[in-house]
Amino acid sequence: MTVKTKKQASSDEGKAGQRHAPAGWARSLFDCLQNDLAVFLRDGRIVDINENGLTMLGMDQADQVLGSFFAEYIFPDHLPKAAEALSARTSPGTEIVVQMVPSDSSEPFDVAISSLKIGPDGIAIRARRVRTVAQKQQGDLIGSNLYQYLFESSQAMICVLDRDGYILLSNEAAWRILGYTSAVGLSGRPFLHIVHPDYHNVIEMGLDVFADEKEPFPLKFLAANADIIDADVKFSPIGDGQYMLEARDITERTRTAEILQEREQRLRGILNTVADAIITINIRGEVVAFNKAAEHIFGYEAREVVGHNISMLIPAPHGAQHDQYLANYAATGKKKIIGVTGREEQGMRKNGDIFPLELAVTELTHGTKRFFTGVVRDITENKQAQEQIRRAHDELEMRVEERTRELTQEIVERHRAEDKLRLAGEVIEALVEGVVIIDPDFKISSVNPAYTSISGFDVEEVIGKFPINHTALSHTGAMFDEMWAGLEAEGRWEGEFWNLRKNGEEYAERLSVTAITNPNGEVMQFAAIISDITKRKQDEERILYQANYDSLTGLPNRSLFLDRLTQAINNMERTSSNLGLLFIDLDGFKLVNDTLGHNIGDLLLKEAAKRLGICVRTGDTVARLGGDEFTIIMPNLDDPKNAPLLAQRVLDTLGRAFLLGGHEAFISGSIGITIYPDDALDALELLKNADAAMYRAKEEGKANYQFFTADMNEQVKERLIVKNGLSKALEHDEFLLLYQPKLDLKTNRVTGAEALMRWESPTMGTVSPVKFIPILEETGMVVEVGEWALHTACRQHAQWIKEGLPPIKVAVNLSARQLRETSFVGIVKSALKSANLPPSALEIEITESMLMSDAQVIVAALEDLHDFGVHISMDDFGTGYSSLSYLKRFPIDTIKIDRSFVNDISVDQDDAEIIHTIINMGHTLNRKIIAEGVETEEQLDILKAYRCDEIQGYFFSRPLSASDFTTFILGLPGHGL
Repeated sequence: MTVKTKKQASSDEGKAGQRHAPAGWARSLFDCLQNDLAVFLRDGRIVDINENGLTMLGMDQADQVLGSFFAEYIFPDHLPKAAEALSARTSPGTEIVVQMVPSDSSEPFDVAISSLKIGPDGIAIRARRVRTVAQKQQGDLIGSNLYQYLFESSQAMICVLDRDGYILLSNEAAWRILGYTSAVGLSGRPFLHIVHPDYHNVIEMGLDVFADEKEPFPLKFLAANADIIDADVKFSPIGDGQYMLEARDITERTRTAEILQEREQRLRGILNTVADAIITINIRGEVVAFNKAAEHIFGYEAREVVGHNISMLIPAPHGAQHDQYLANYAATGKKKIIGVTGREEQGMRKNGDIFPLELAVTELTHGTKRFFTGVVRDITENKQAQEQIRRAHDELEMRVEERTRELTQEIVERHRAEDKLRLAGEVIEALVEGVVIIDPDFKISSVNPAYTSISGFDVEEVIGKFPINHTALSHTGAMFDEMWAGLEAEGRWEGEFWNLRKNGEEYAERLSVTAITNPNGEVMQFAAIISDITKRKQDEERILYQANYDSLTGLPNRSLFLDRLTQAINNMERTSSNLGLLFIDLDGFKLVNDTLGHNIGDLLLKEAAKRLGICVRTGDTVARLGGDEFTIIMPNLDDPKNAPLLAQRVLDTLGRAFLLGGHEAFISGSIGITIYPDDALDALELLKNADAAMYRAKEEGKANYQFFTADMNEQVKERLIVKNGLSKALEHDEFLLLYQPKLDLKTNRVTGAEALMRWESPTMGTVSPVKFIPILEETGMVVEVGEWALHTACRQHAQWIKEGLPPIKVAVNLSARQLRETSFVGIVKSALKSANLPPSALEIEITESMLMSDAQVIVAALEDLHDFGVHISMDDFGTGYSSLSYLKRFPIDTIKIDRSFVNDISVDQDDAEIIHTIINMGHTLNRKIIAEGVETEEQLDILKAYRCDEIQGYFFSRPLSASDFTTFILGLPGHGL
């Protein structure tokens, strides 16, 4: 009879370079490296790369990587050992194994890199993937005869069956157990011929039914001599419709009550030494096992929980929904928490208290039954709860002994205990924590699979031996004496430390060791529970790093800087030494950030941080306080006169051009220097003094350094008062606008007015714009205050029209920060609409510096406003690049000549020629020309002779209040309009 089965089978940084390919045969060889990465470097930057290299780095276009530093794709901790290869100082062919980090956030991988110097300044790098040790061992294993040896030498009966149920192959144990003289007697025989007739109907259901079973099941075989053989069998599909039968002869297997009692006592002892709660439930959510740690954590005794639904331990709303979770999993197989370790949830004690816990759930099967075991750790670390667990330990041990004696009286009870023991053993085997049982002589008697996974040692390497390569358990370990003292005093010990796996890899370990004693108090064995807590330790270290280091530059942040400065001051006090503190502000950073964008600004900050790190001595500390402010701590300063040497190095390195994502930028630094103990004795006072000296450097023209002097404190206080006053100036209606008329030189009529902001502080009086405008820019308040100025100017213009004044153009000055706001165009249109004014009534004034970059947002905003009908005026023309390309590319209607040229127009022939040229150039381009700062009649006459269109200045009118402006206009002949 034949058995039939039922189933049949970016950095954009530095990308200024171009791709330079080697010529001739070298280029061909370069492209033939199909499995390796190959790059050609010049000054450390990538100038050529092969196609496979792009793939390995997560790129699809060469432009994405050309010009960047090859070192950026190497794991930072491996850069020191990679330096020899990157600079071609190694011998040809020498390989260094490092880890590479692709740009597309995929997993890092190991490579062996080698290098060769090409020409005077070129370096060729080759990187090939390398397999890990584990991969090599696996390959060696699969390629060996090990599997054939295991098949032939197995004590279990193993047969291979085809899809029709015929025996194709059997090992020696199979034909010996069945009473045959060789494998020939079994080969080709139907499988049913060796199965007892009582099981024929079962087997005919199909082998695929039994292959789905996770656990072995009982079956009877007929030997060649008709003897009946009881066996535990398991079927496994092996492809092509074939199955492998594995059977073990259990005919002679018996278990005595004494062995049963010893096994239960040992397994219960192991479970009860675990510091974590272990709870097992069935598919209906009913608790079937509840260890002593669980009793302590949840406040229930096992008898109160076993047989009841697990929801009694889960607070709302998850408690009421738990049965539905189980039903959904049983129906769909979709896992939510099964197999996940370290998951944080909440539990509910017997008294109703809700507490945080860590949960790991594992699914187990026993025959056709399904169980779920949860390992629960109370992370509140309640000392009282630990004491209750220890007291409950003895009580539970007594109940286990009493229960074991009862179980030995009847065979039914013995089978029940055997099932429980098997389940407990499976729980131990499935634990994610390593379990090590150590005999009284402190030799290992057993370990679970998790121990092998954590430590890397195979079972055969540790059984019967003293614990090896272990900080605490080894006799030579640094913590062995401490652990032994804890065991002798309290019977248990636990600790956390860094340990090494067999392969030398470091990991963080939590170890709990408990002495297991008999009723007489004699130590029978020790149970050690090992947990791999590397991820938690790494998370703690990462959080500590994030709290102390700047995420953009990697430099110490303000918190760590102040801590190091305080420590350095204490050391200087003990050694009577000097300490220098440099406070550095990047001049021009705001312009780069506003015009080229925040991404380029971030690149500038990172590059500046690198340059500062190169300038300092070993032992000095470079930190970023925030924004574009950096500090340098210089301990053990032999002579305060040496501080300027470092300051000058900083100025020199910052003064070199920065290449940022295809843009060239220039900045400088303003540096304040203060000395301990001459200027201050504590960290905060030193920092304040250095800050004051830095602002003096800015006032002195930037790109210089200044030592702290006592009078600087007053300036710092004044700046702080201004900054604090500005924070509520808008809310308290302290800002006002003055209006300076513009005169048309051809018609002698007023054609417009420039709105100029003033601040009337209740405590400081009238504050000069020179003092408060830079602070508005620095704090970002200029966006909000600028919006107020637009609405106020438009409303005032509308009011003038109501008072009978003909329409004019009111000009409002803008900052780059306002232009970069995506909502700015809408704000302008809203201001005009709310005042019921046409777009031609408004003129916005921008400076040359805002146009230094063709930033897409700025270009789009200007074009949108110009198309809408708003006039655009370029202010301070002549003080910047004065580029004709600006006038050609941007929608500029009016050019305003800066007052610095007008001041000396009557005495300086160069200034006069410059103005004459600007006027002629503007007229050629059909632009209107306005001269600012006209204060004398002589200046006016020259401008008329040069055919300037309009003027603005004190000769005609000072800035006026709104009411005075009305009076001024109405007092002019013909109202001046």
